[in-house]
Amino acid sequence: MTVVTPQASSDGDAQQQPQSPSNTTFEWKTLIESFTDNTNSTKYNDLIQSILRWEDLLSRPDPINEQFLNPFVIVATHYLVGGLARVERFYFTDVINVGKLLLKYLLQNALPKTNDTNRISILNAIKSLCYSQTYLSSSELKDYLELVKKSDGPQINKDDRRLRSSSKTMITRRETGLVDSLCNAVLFDLSISDDSSNGNKRERPQSGGSSSKLTFPKHMSQVLLNDFKQLHGEQYFSEILFHMPLIIDSKMNINYILHNNIIISGNDTQFQENLVSIKNDLDFLRRTIQLPVIEPLDENRLNKFITMTLNSLLIGLKYVRLVINNDEIITNDQILHDIARTCIKLGDTIRNSPRLENSRNIFLNYHLLLAITLTKGIKEILQNINISNNNNNNNQNETQQQQQSKISINNLLIHLIAILMFSTRELINDISYSDSNIEIIDSRNEKFSFIKITDLLQSSQRYFYLQEHQTLKLFLIILNRLISSSSSIIKITSTIPDAPPLPPETPSTESISEDTFGIKNLFDETNTINLTNTSTTTATTTTSQQTNYRSSLSSTNRKRTILNRCLEIDLCSDEIIDQDDYYDLLNYLDKNYLNQNISILINDLTITLNINDQIDNLSYLIQHSITIPRFIHNLIQSDILTYTNEDLLLEKLGISLDQSWSLKISINNLIIFLKIILKRKNPELMCLLWDKFLQSIANSTDELTLEHLEIFLIFFHQMTIPQRKNILLQLVEIIQKTKHNIYLLILFEYIMFNFYEIPEEIIENIQQLISKNDIIPTINFNQIITKNNSNYLDGFALKNLYNNPIYNQFYNYLIEQLDFTKINRGKNI
Repeated sequence: MTVVTPQASSDGDAQQQPQSPSNTTFEWKTLIESFTDNTNSTKYNDLIQSILRWEDLLSRPDPINEQFLNPFVIVATHYLVGGLARVERFYFTDVINVGKLLLKYLLQNALPKTNDTNRISILNAIKSLCYSQTYLSSSELKDYLELVKKSDGPQINKDDRRLRSSSKTMITRRETGLVDSLCNAVLFDLSISDDSSNGNKRERPQSGGSSSKLTFPKHMSQVLLNDFKQLHGEQYFSEILFHMPLIIDSKMNINYILHNNIIISGNDTQFQENLVSIKNDLDFLRRTIQLPVIEPLDENRLNKFITMTLNSLLIGLKYVRLVINNDEIITNDQILHDIARTCIKLGDTIRNSPRLENSRNIFLNYHLLLAITLTKGIKEILQNINISNNNNNNNQNETQQQQQSKISINNLLIHLIAILMFSTRELINDISYSDSNIEIIDSRNEKFSFIKITDLLQSSQRYFYLQEHQTLKLFLIILNRLISSSSSIIKITSTIPDAPPLPPETPSTESISEDTFGIKNLFDETNTINLTNTSTTTATTTTSQQTNYRSSLSSTNRKRTILNRCLEIDLCSDEIIDQDDYYDLLNYLDKNYLNQNISILINDLTITLNINDQIDNLSYLIQHSITIPRFIHNLIQSDILTYTNEDLLLEKLGISLDQSWSLKISINNLIIFLKIILKRKNPELMCLLWDKFLQSIANSTDELTLEHLEIFLIFFHQMTIPQRKNILLQLVEIIQKTKHNIYLLILFEYIMFNFYEIPEEIIENIQQLISKNDIIPTINFNQIITKNNSNYLDGFALKNLYNNPIYNQFYNYLIEQLDFTKINRGKNI
């Protein structure tokens, strides 16, 4: 296959000369046109050897032939990387050398002359070589093959000695490749001999098994990544990135972000006209920074990349505002996905940079800038949404398209919220690492400056900015928007480039505690009635059930949410498979704000939540959740809300502590009521509630659910013995004044058998009620009429009733109700 240019004949005969490459179809063109993804190893090796024979074509600039060489190198790279599994050990060195040639050509010849049309393809070819994975799509491959077919082969000067094939060079390379294969057995994980003892270095060794082929792509990737750095690949890409005017031409800086509102115009004509090119720039930026192009970082390059990232956020905010202004329905969120991945990747590079002094401080300052920019920008967008909604309130007939547009806006906003969540989490983690008892900053008394990205700031000083701009409040506003639109779903496109896959079967890093939902404090151990053994046994059983239930869930079955796609982490809690973004956000708030037990965070929660608007949002969340989120459980347990606001929350849930009691209360509302009352540990309040409860049963015709009744039985066993006695006598009195009320009789029977100690079944039912999401209200009361072990009446109940004057009156009432004469008369008939 080698074409050798012969010397001219000296005798002047008209002898026919072998054709030079300039007079025949060049062998690269012939080879590549016959290639497919399933081409055998023989053709694959022929391509490798052909590229090495004419390697000088790729080693220097060649403007004449670049129309052929550029698409050829892209296609050759695709087939080279795609066929690594078929490479024999003998050709390992040749394949690496070809990879180096192609990489050098792409960086030095193709990339500098790139344009908006082909730069992604050239970038994907470079990534393919550096990471030993094919990134070229089938449609792109087809287009570049067409370009190769239509282009003429290289026009080679046969007198150019640098392009002549040298058999001596080929023999040297073959010997080197064989020696490398034999000597580097450990590198390629070769475990068997390759017949190297026979001394014949030119004999091809036998295949070394699958282990060598599995190891080789990784080794090749390491070699070419190192070659990328030696060729200063980051400089070639920086020339492109730092000259993107739509990304870097910005006035965004630290002083502007901290002291100015971020005004986002909804009628930016220039932005709208350039939107296609902006999307392409962001896509190129996200793909590019997957290569090691950010380092080496100095202050100049650092500021350029940060400015680029901040302006990318501004582009994302403008994009969302544009959608709102045009009432468009957007289901392709690629532009926002690109921005999220870019912001997070740059932060990770800064944190791990070996060249930056105090890189962790710069990393945290960087995320503080992201958080402030997003908080201000999203607030400005929400204000415009509210204005638009107020204008539309006059038109009661809202179209379905407008409703879907609102949902698509939420789907776009949640991408920006994902970046804000990531940045805020890093800042909160820094507080927990620094000092868990850190004092709250008073901005009037303590002065600190933030002028440069390298300024040293304490963790509490960074959080002060989040508290000042009310980042937590923004999370709660977004949460309320997500919940209000959760009944309607718009599917997000699944064709997001490089979207991270959901981690399969990722084990939870959290230890599941017995107090998962605050159940451990269901009873007070200092109470006069000892329920410790019962509750402990039941808690252990229930915890075991919950653990088995959670371990049976597979994370691969969960619905992908926008948040865990943007953040490359699974934020879903373990209780529910079919998650949504608002569940992820709730889980995030619980883990990062309530589980940290840091004073500055608790103070922020207390200030933010104890206002009427947030109480409204909490009540809406409780009433529209399938199961009460862990965030709400821990919020109540942590005493974040004041007593006044707890009462207000109960009122919004339809539960009033001052008015008559209602028997129509949902399960979620009852759980909140139970936790609030038990937390207060006020037996007098429980007595008052029992009085209202009995009166309501006697005077209402509504059905009473088992769960409702069991909650009041929990209260009954939290009261003192004298208080229970009064409840029993009050119940007896009401029974005599009420006509045939089955609920009152059930209560009477329960108390007579279980006056002193609560049955384990009721505790189990309440724990399941709190922790599960498949509880259906029931009116079957058989399980609560549970007699004690001896099957006798409770001695305390019997004694208290027998020693009271009401006993005789109640006895006569029961006899009268039984009416034995009618029973006997019926038997005679």
